[in-house]
Amino acid sequence: MGGGKAGLQDRKGGAVGHAKYKCPVCMTAAPDLKSMQLHWENKHPKLPFNESACEDLHAKVGGVTTAGVAVQGSKKKKQSDA
Repeated sequence: MGGGKAGLQDRKGGAVGHAKYKCPVCMTAAPDLKSMQLHWENKHPKLPFNESACEDLHAKVGGVTTAGVAVQGSKKKKQSDA
């Protein structure tokens, strides 16, 4: 309940999602540099890891990833005494 179409992008994390870094080889997204390094060691072990080659998606879109549309509290309906 809540969100609907207006909050769809927000629930996905906005324009870039909640992931911050993108792998330059396979385009996999990771939330932080440590996770990207673990991904690199597991998926691309023959290539040297270069953290400056990983694209910072948050900086690319100006640091705003979500708009807060889908962040709503619980909407409980009050029962009437009938």
